[in-house]
Amino acid sequence: MTHRLAAYGAQAAVVSGVLSVVGTVVLLLFFALEAPTVISSGDSNLWTPLGRANDLLVGLSGPAAIPLAALMRERWRGMAPGASAVYGVGLVAMVGMGTFGFLSFANLASLTSLGALGTGALAGFGLWQLFASLRSADPAISGRLRTVGIVSGIGFVLQLVAFLALGASGFADPQVALRQPLFVAIGGIGLLGSYIGYPIWSIWLGRRLLRIAEAT
Repeated sequence: MTHRLAAYGAQAAVVSGVLSVVGTVVLLLFFALEAPTVISSGDSNLWTPLGRANDLLVGLSGPAAIPLAALMRERWRGMAPGASAVYGVGLVAMVGMGTFGFLSFANLASLTSLGALGTGALAGFGLWQLFASLRSADPAISGRLRTVGIVSGIGFVLQLVAFLALGASGFADPQVALRQPLFVAIGGIGLLGSYIGYPIWSIWLGRRLLRIAEAT
């Protein structure tokens, strides 16, 4: 593992986390300012600046983490069976997140048609984060950071579970979605776990990795 990869991967973790923080702020603004209009319209595909900006920011946080994933794979080489396979899953998920964010923001495809891509990519990303967090033997991931990563990873996976529980037809109409308590509960927990947990985990991990890189 080169010193350059160590530093670049650590910086990428911080950048990905910052993008996620901004995305969370934009999402809160969307719920406050634009969500009522989307709900009253009964059309989830309605293009809204804040809603689609959130999709773009969350999407970009995925590709931004690719150097981090490469760094973690190198750190686990020879220690964690299946690390390369999990890295592959994470890489596909990160590219999928970026693709979803771009297509949604540019309005090149409806949110209904992009639902499976978006939630599937987030679930793959969550599985990668779960694997990374469960590697407690890595000194960069320990204590509360490990717990935050597990919670966040589960949150990403729950977003796919919520999508599957709702179904594509229900996903198209926000009023139908809100009348299904299972979807609301699972989706709400997933959003809270991932949107709050991931930026904390990513920035915290990035700072730890930076200190390790500077010490070597």
